[in-house]
Amino acid sequence: MGKVAWYAAATVGIAGIIHLMLVPMVWDRFLPAAALFLAAGVAQLFWIIPSLKGWPRYWLYIGIGGNAALMALWAITRVPNPITGMALPINVLDIATQIMQGAYIGLASYLLGIAEKGRVRSEGRAEGEEGKMGAERRGSPIQ
Repeated sequence: MGKVAWYAAATVGIAGIIHLMLVPMVWDRFLPAAALFLAAGVAQLFWIIPSLKGWPRYWLYIGIGGNAALMALWAITRVPNPITGMALPINVLDIATQIMQGAYIGLASYLLGIAEKGRVRSEGRAEGEEGKMGAERRGSPIQ
């Protein structure tokens, strides 16, 4: 794996650690938030593995979607809303978490772009080597 995969793993891991740090801070005040931070932290720490191991691309898509959902939920809770009933304050840990999650989304998207370029190139070479009949035997390109 290249440096970008390591950076992606580091950013999602740091976001996960920050989420786990928040659990004891909110446990007594709002148990659902503590449960959300616990689940997000564990999931983000787990996401280090697919980031480093080069698992299939859909793992990166799921990681991007999950982090985007966490960022959206954070943004929603910073304005008056029905979830918290008020706008929550913004603190340093919030900003650090959002930066790490945004960086993961960008890095994972970059990795997906590299994977897509490689897939397109290898398919182009395969078709060129096999000729037109080989491409027809392969079937639909959507497999």
